Amino acid sequence: MSKSLDGKVAVVTGGTQGIGFAIAEEFVEQGATVVLTGRDQGRLDEAVAKLGPKASGVRADAGSPAAMDALLKSYHPQPTNKSYDGG
Repeated sequence: MSKSLDGKVAVVTGGTQGIGFAIAEEFVEQGATVVLTGRDQGRLDEAVAKLGPKASGVRADAGSPAAMDALLKSYHPQPTNKSYDGG
């Protein structure tokens, strides 16, 4: 059966816990590749491990437009652990 988000990439800001993590779980379940952002590398690593091989984490502050711009311009749909501080 085809999943509705196969071949799609979703960026979930604040996706290491709570509702953000639940959204990321649903996206993965529906077939999407998920990129989580968060400020705490340990939480990112833990969330990515729970979500599995279709997830990756990027340390970035979603409150920084420069950090989000850098993330979106440089992202390639491959698992990665990069860090963007908005510098």
